[in-house]
Amino acid sequence: MCRGNPVRPSNSETLKNNVNKVAIEASFDDALEKTGYGKFHLLLFMMVGLGYAFSAMEVSVLSFVLPAAKCDFDMSSADAGYLTAFPMLGMALGSFFWGCIADVFGRRRAYAGSLIVTGVFGLASSVAQYFSIFVLMRVISGFGMAGILGLTLPYLGEFQPFRRRGKTLSWMELCWTVGLIGVPCLAWAIIPIRMRYETTFFVFDSWNAFVLINSSCILLIGLWALTFPESPKFLAEVGKPDEALQVLRQIYSCNTGNDPSCYTVSALQGSVINLKAKPGNIEEGQVFVNMVKDFGEQCKLLFKPPNRFTTLLTCFISFGSNAVYYTLIMWFPEMFPDTNTTSHCILEKQRLFVRWLPCSEITRKQMQFAPPSWTTKCSQTLSFSAWLAYLQASSCPSVSINWAPSF
Repeated sequence: MCRGNPVRPSNSETLKNNVNKVAIEASFDDALEKTGYGKFHLLLFMMVGLGYAFSAMEVSVLSFVLPAAKCDFDMSSADAGYLTAFPMLGMALGSFFWGCIADVFGRRRAYAGSLIVTGVFGLASSVAQYFSIFVLMRVISGFGMAGILGLTLPYLGEFQPFRRRGKTLSWMELCWTVGLIGVPCLAWAIIPIRMRYETTFFVFDSWNAFVLINSSCILLIGLWALTFPESPKFLAEVGKPDEALQVLRQIYSCNTGNDPSCYTVSALQGSVINLKAKPGNIEEGQVFVNMVKDFGEQCKLLFKPPNRFTTLLTCFISFGSNAVYYTLIMWFPEMFPDTNTTSHCILEKQRLFVRWLPCSEITRKQMQFAPPSWTTKCSQTLSFSAWLAYLQASSCPSVSINWAPSF
């Protein structure tokens, strides 16, 4: 993924000899500090930041798809509610799953896997021709989204030196704001375009292209994430200090341009917490089963004294803040149906001309006596004021909240 700049053979040999004399054993934080801060961390931040930004876009993508998708799927208000609620159900179910995957198989595998799952099923939803299939694809995409949201900060943070960790994670939150600002801009650029491919069994409109582009970006970022190394902290925790040192040497070489063998740390002092320190050296699958059992036991402790009050208070605060936040994100463009959305019934005569009329002006009697060559189509367009209102409402509070910890 990242290669250091070659050094002169004579200097390299001299440096190696000097390093062999001063190689030391260090704690994990000290060893991470000695890798320096440079190219590797910038590339990692870029990859994770893009993933976080496009995840923010994926969470709010349905809010701009709804006005257009209502026509193709003939959705009622109840159907629109199901479409926005069910992906959140997938996110709730995926949180525990991806957490266990990350603790058993590694942060990188879980993070890249969640990106790929979100991207693949987001792509599938962009070409779904039935409402039920579209909802199912969005639920599975939301299932993957839970892994992205839960693992972005841990995966990034475990590569950061202690003195830079807090500020780096604070800056990462700004990428979420960038995504919220980017989604109305991308939607405004794509959805109003009159591009529609229609056959007997397949329909592809501009809103499908909008979903496809965003999901494709997430999938590509997931493939990019596979080229990065596993978290060295995770490797140290699961009893693989040699592999952790190898990753630290790779980071050192990428940041400094020196040969990996020039890294001065030769061993890690102990381990943080051995997640797989189970009797009998059991298989990873059994570790996963044991973690599920442990999760149940830990949940019981959360709702027993003295943790019960703190748990319920935290749940109440989280529920209130997220309910307001995600409701505004998902439904903001739908809050102005009368002033910002124009519904048209199109009277279309084949091969001659197209006439647009408000639905209220077309009476049932007119349609009853209309020639067979005339058809009606539903089309909904969102006005510029709706895009602008969403942009202001989603970006301003997030920018003020996320910028504050960075200074």
